[in-house]
Amino acid sequence: MRRPRGPSSNRTARTPGEDRVGRQTQVPARRSGSRNARASSRRSDGQEDANTKPKREDQPAQESLKSRMQARLRTQKNYLPAPSASQAFSSKKKVPELSRYRDERKRAKTRAAFSRIGIAALVAVILLAAVWAVFFSPIFALNMNQVKVQVSDSSVPADTIREQVRTFEGMPITRLSTTTVAQKVEEINRVKQVTVRRAGIHGLTVNVQTRKPAVAVAQGEAWLVLDTDGVQIDAVKDPPKNLPRAQVDAGSKQERRAAIDLITSVQTQLPGELMQRVKMFVASASHLDIQTDDGKTIKWGDSSNSKTKAQVALVLMKQRPAETYDVSAPSRPVTS
Repeated sequence: MRRPRGPSSNRTARTPGEDRVGRQTQVPARRSGSRNARASSRRSDGQEDANTKPKREDQPAQESLKSRMQARLRTQKNYLPAPSASQAFSSKKKVPELSRYRDERKRAKTRAAFSRIGIAALVAVILLAAVWAVFFSPIFALNMNQVKVQVSDSSVPADTIREQVRTFEGMPITRLSTTTVAQKVEEINRVKQVTVRRAGIHGLTVNVQTRKPAVAVAQGEAWLVLDTDGVQIDAVKDPPKNLPRAQVDAGSKQERRAAIDLITSVQTQLPGELMQRVKMFVASASHLDIQTDDGKTIKWGDSSNSKTKAQVALVLMKQRPAETYDVSAPSRPVTS
């Protein structure tokens, strides 16, 4: 017979299904109880072992915790504002490095500024020195030994041209105007045209074209030597033998030039027989008269048909003695 598990008074009648369910629910309870018992026994054993073993592993952790607590207490006692606190908790090594970096950067900017100023000053000095050397120093001064003069004929000596150029001796050739030099040389009466070119860094080349005498014009007791432009070249007492003697009736320079052109044009077409008898050419801008050595007058007119006019004049002078011969219209000559 089985021994009852509890008092019989506490047991009640159960159906087979209820008895099976109760058994199933009681089994986990027993298991869980046993598990709890084993865990509690393990904790108790662990506590006994911990109490018995030396606390070597927990000492560093306790020391770090203690240091953190002390630091926290110090910060709580000495409360700092936000900027000071950030500086206090930041690394102290970075502050000097940042200040040194800022100082170095300021010094670098200062050096760069001074270097730029120095470079600009050096460039300015170099430019000023170059300008002085080129335009004001004697490095490029005009040297008369390196001045070459070329004249179209011997009517104007080369030394006369050099004397006019000598006015500019010693002046830097970079500042010397060739036009000014040419104008200075053209002050000579017999000089018609001047061309001046620079030759090297110290010299000049001067090409001179002289004026050629065209006529000798009577003026009082003197004779003025004029060129084809009517410019006076010289004044002499006796007229040159190789120049035609002329009397020019002209008010302006243009009229004088036209009268001289008329004289020279007709003179070149006169035959030698007639030219030997010419004493004076009397000319205006558009009309020419020829006075012969025996006191006759030939009214020539303009320069057209000069050869025909010369032949007609010679025939009339031989066949019809008269005081005046008008051959301005050679096909219809008139004598009087």
